[in-house]
Amino acid sequence: MTPKKPATDTDWHNIWQRMMSKCSAIGLGENGYLKQWSIDEARDYLQHAHTEYPEALIDLIKIDAEDAVLDIGCGPGVIALPFSKLAKAVTAVDSSSGMLQVLRENAKAQKSGNIVCVNKFWRDVRVSVDINTEYDVVVSSNSINLLASREQTINGKPLQDWSLVDAIAKMNHVGKRVYLTFHLSRDSFSEVFKVLGREYNPWPNHMIMHNVLYQMGIRPNFNVIALSNRRAGDSETWLRRIDWLAKLSLKEEELVLEYLENNKRRFYDAHQLWGVFWWRN
Repeated sequence: MTPKKPATDTDWHNIWQRMMSKCSAIGLGENGYLKQWSIDEARDYLQHAHTEYPEALIDLIKIDAEDAVLDIGCGPGVIALPFSKLAKAVTAVDSSSGMLQVLRENAKAQKSGNIVCVNKFWRDVRVSVDINTEYDVVVSSNSINLLASREQTINGKPLQDWSLVDAIAKMNHVGKRVYLTFHLSRDSFSEVFKVLGREYNPWPNHMIMHNVLYQMGIRPNFNVIALSNRRAGDSETWLRRIDWLAKLSLKEEELVLEYLENNKRRFYDAHQLWGVFWWRN
């Protein structure tokens, strides 16, 4: 019997890339590229975002009044908006123009004039051109899934390139302190796919992420954030999100809605757990 290679010989980044290439929780449009959020969908996302989450993250990061913050995968501003009230400046990067439009609307309404938006994939962002060369705090909040994405067209066909190493290296290049946040709670979408009779391929978990960082020479701190509030939104809200991801038929919508209504206690977790990897450069 051939002995197994020691864990140190495992190519964790290759595992990350292979899992991402098959992941069922990646929303793709009919053209094969990543699906974009409409303005209405972005507003709905912000409306049902956890209010306790940004407060807990602020408590962990402890932003100073002179800090420059870079928020990668900012979405509609779940953390960029509250961070802008504490920091000197916030640069918000997102590939979705709809998300950034909602962020701008709310920044204007809240008179937050210190947010600069960049509408690009993180790996396409040009340092010293699109963003500054240095930030006190760099955050990828609930965006680890798309942080590494880069869209390409090969032989006329869309292709997603998932290089987490490239994405992290760029974060390290510009950030004094780097934070990555991600869900630790049960993956309820896998249960929904089971109800639909569809195969479900999960995200790479936090252990794979940790091992990628470790092989890059990064020894991250690890914190857990426990939220007491339940999942935001009702069954109709979550049906819309699942349909956005999985392109449901009318019959499948009925199945999912029935599941959500009958399993509220199971689907809407009483507590949400978030993991945070962070380090100083």
